[in-house]
Amino acid sequence: MAHTEDIERQVKRVQRELKRRFGKQDQVLFSELIVDNTAEHIVQTYIPLLFMATRRQIQLEQKELFGDILIQCKNL
Repeated sequence: MAHTEDIERQVKRVQRELKRRFGKQDQVLFSELIVDNTAEHIVQTYIPLLFMATRRQIQLEQKELFGDILIQCKNL
């Protein structure tokens, strides 16, 4: 149960940041969300994005292998 709550807390953190950015622009790059270039921070940002994409809140697009990920708002 604690693991699920932790993921939901991370999802809410990423949602807040995306809402703030979507107020200024139509799309956000994953690299723009990374403020601390550590593996832990990258994973703690990426996993919530996957949850949000599964819930159809956002759309993720990666045009090339290992390229940046484009995030578009669907229903935040």
